[in-house]
Amino acid sequence: MSGDSSWDRNLETCGAAPNCPVEVTFELPRQRLPMRTESMWAEQVGPGLFLLRNSPFHVDGVSFLDTVRAERRGAEWFFVEVHARGGHSTYRVRLADRSLRQPRSRVFAPLQGLGCAIEGADRRWSAVDVPPAANIHAVAVALRRGEKEGRWQFEEDSAFYSRWTRGGREIVYLAADSGQLTALPLDLSGSAPRFGALERLFKLPAVSISGASFDAAQDGERFLVLTPVPGLRPTPYSLIFNWERLLEESR
Repeated sequence: MSGDSSWDRNLETCGAAPNCPVEVTFELPRQRLPMRTESMWAEQVGPGLFLLRNSPFHVDGVSFLDTVRAERRGAEWFFVEVHARGGHSTYRVRLADRSLRQPRSRVFAPLQGLGCAIEGADRRWSAVDVPPAANIHAVAVALRRGEKEGRWQFEEDSAFYSRWTRGGREIVYLAADSGQLTALPLDLSGSAPRFGALERLFKLPAVSISGASFDAAQDGERFLVLTPVPGLRPTPYSLIFNWERLLEESR
């Protein structure tokens, strides 16, 4: 949630009115400890369906204006799955000390000039919302330039063992930092590729690093994973040098 008090004022005035913003709680993976959950503002648009109304600061796999399914646990709504994508993408940036001494409008001007919206969790940590109409490549260039100039650091995934799924509309890869299988929607129908929001699928067990460790079905719903067999000892083998000479001697 943003620290902007405008949402608090909105909640005070809307009361029980229809479409009043509610909080949807997302459970975070262990890599985010000590944080365990993040709440996002949303508008209920159907039974158990919510339209996200702000950008995530810690949650992966969702963005502003995605529609998600949630279930009620006591007095809270908890995220279950993404129901529909809104077409937005999210980056997170951590401002450097020098940027904290400047007006935020000046610091983020290169990104806002490309159509991005900025939402701050605090003075240092912000979410960058990239709308569908923005040039995602230009945004990526601006983010890297800002990092090189010492304005901020931004989150960027490191990946390996990628596979195409869903007829070339999605890339599934293994995230290097967390070992989680990750899906990235991709639209190649326009003049430039457009990327959707990352979705962390599940964490893979320990796998071999000597080659591809998984494969994906074309529908993106099933996966084949190579895993080591517990307790299995490697089979010994003999390595023979100068085998050509030994072959000649045996003739």
